[in-house]
Amino acid sequence: MWEKDININEVKEIRTRTNVYFGVGAIQKIHDIAKDIKSKE
Repeated sequence: MWEKDININEVKEIRTRTNVYFGVGAIQKIHDIAKDIKSKE
């Protein structure tokens, strides 16, 4: 059922019109997200 070889510390990114980050440590991308939003103002 669950994969035993999955690295839970790996952050994944899905690119669509918005970016979705998930995984342990994904919240650490908040600086990059805020920087991107600010550059679009």
